Amino acid sequence: MWEICGNKPIAVPQRNQGMFPKPRQEVLNAPPLTVPAKLEGVVRLNLNENPYGPSPKVVERLRSLAGKVSRYPSPDPSDLCQRIAEYVGVDPENVVVTAGGDEAIDLLFKVFINPGDEVVITTPTFDVYEARASLYGGVPKFALRGTGFDILVEEVAKQISPRTKAVFVCSPNNPTGNATPLGVLKKLAELSPILVVDEAYVEFSNGSCVGLVNDFDNVVVLRTFSKAFGLAGLRIGYAIACEQLVELMKKAKLPFNTSTLAQQAALAALDDLGYVKWVVEEVKKGRDLLYRGMEALSGVKPYQSQANFLLVEVSSSASELHNRLLEKGIAVRLLRNRGLVPDRFLRVTVGLREENELFLEALEEVLSS
Repeated sequence: MWEICGNKPIAVPQRNQGMFPKPRQEVLNAPPLTVPAKLEGVVRLNLNENPYGPSPKVVERLRSLAGKVSRYPSPDPSDLCQRIAEYVGVDPENVVVTAGGDEAIDLLFKVFINPGDEVVITTPTFDVYEARASLYGGVPKFALRGTGFDILVEEVAKQISPRTKAVFVCSPNNPTGNATPLGVLKKLAELSPILVVDEAYVEFSNGSCVGLVNDFDNVVVLRTFSKAFGLAGLRIGYAIACEQLVELMKKAKLPFNTSTLAQQAALAALDDLGYVKWVVEEVKKGRDLLYRGMEALSGVKPYQSQANFLLVEVSSSASELHNRLLEKGIAVRLLRNRGLVPDRFLRVTVGLREENELFLEALEEVLSS
């Protein structure tokens, strides 16, 4: 095959399709992440999104910035770190801003995990921990939660070995909704090389463990603006840790990891904490409505939650119930998480009041038919 370059033809080698270098074995072995496809024209109660959207101040700020996106964002947004530090009660040096909580998870694996290193995961929980551990050549070790999905310290201790680099705890836990008591987290911090506590849903709960960062150099707390603040589409979050750990994470991240729009939206959201408080209270009301409504039905068992969703155990086929609800225009999450009985669990996001009522009506119809 020949192409013309200037006035001279040059030879272009032919390439067979698929003839590229072999990917890393860790990539081939990594388990797939089960993120549901985006659905249109249905009530979306499947992705733990904020149905109320962001503060009007966020929308106003984003509109004012639309013409400025040709400029690079700050690689280390000190103004946002300062505001986050004030919000959570730490020093700015204890904060690193990330592209959602997921990037913070990824950075920790980049910093600490060598092939063969072990990561203890309290399961059932958020499946990204297992997927990213495998991607970096780490070995996931699973500590099964107990009755009511509480963490059992002795089960975690059994999984810790000289090769363990970190223990991951989601609190409130996704998908079970329960929070881990501070006393349990302190015990885990004493056992763990690094204890990572994912507090993505903390605004909907009864308290945070962020104070542990002042007491333990090996504790990392992950947060996000995706849930209570309603910025899921902008992908911005942060990690809180001792200054040395923060500096390591900054070394591992890309220089422009968060956009100007995301940084400014987060600042505007922090300027309107009254709105966030209102959203949280509305979600809690909806959560109570969903819990009471499902508790009154036979064939389903809701679990108490401190997040913006509820775990639901069903007595028959969860996949069949999921599909029949979808036929009625209601999308919920079918769970296949490690540690849950197969085809027996769904997760329902708290929606707007009318969405919650539509879900309960549809659920009752499906269960009674």
